[in-house]
Amino acid sequence: MLIIGSNTPIPASFEALKSRILPIHNVLSQDKRVIKKPDDPRLFRDLRNRLTAWKARVMNQPLEAREHIDLEGRLFDMGEPFLQVLHQAYPIGYSMMVEYLKSVERQRLLERSDSGEAIVLSCIRTLFLEEASQQLMKTGERPVAVHISQKRLIEEVQRRIPKITNRGIMRMFRNTFGFAAEPIKTSYDYLHRIESNSLETLLVNWGLVEKETSMKIEVPDTPA
Repeated sequence: MLIIGSNTPIPASFEALKSRILPIHNVLSQDKRVIKKPDDPRLFRDLRNRLTAWKARVMNQPLEAREHIDLEGRLFDMGEPFLQVLHQAYPIGYSMMVEYLKSVERQRLLERSDSGEAIVLSCIRTLFLEEASQQLMKTGERPVAVHISQKRLIEEVQRRIPKITNRGIMRMFRNTFGFAAEPIKTSYDYLHRIESNSLETLLVNWGLVEKETSMKIEVPDTPA
């Protein structure tokens, strides 16, 4: 765990860092005073001694969060150490940290849902539902996977994002979303297999489907 304090925002060149940190803003609120380093380092001696005593008291105790937190991936990996320490050292702050982590998750999902990647994923979902609806009408069963047209996917995405290239779309398709299975080649197209469970997980992770209300991908009874 590394804590960095700064009074400047993260530079644009460090964009990749944003998904790997937990920002805590306005620690000093609107206080514009210059905080000077104390001339006498002995002022920190009492705090250091208290921290050393606390470390000796808890170092052999397992650090476990007292409840399951509905967070996944990198955000959970970053937040878990804070929750473990708070559970031992400052229980009052535990629930505050849980709410903060959930607010960070909501904000990140909101940002992701407005991204170009989310638009591509939304188009994949549209084509999936169309193909699934047709199979439902033919067989009477909801399919667990369908094949979607690469040509139609590119057309659908470029209708919404005119400047995106074919290569850029398929790079997202394979690398960002993990649809890397070998497609079926036809005389004029490629057909890609999309599994409903994998798509459902992606829709949740990219903020396009709510966890609490829409955990299942609904296939309409008639073609879209």
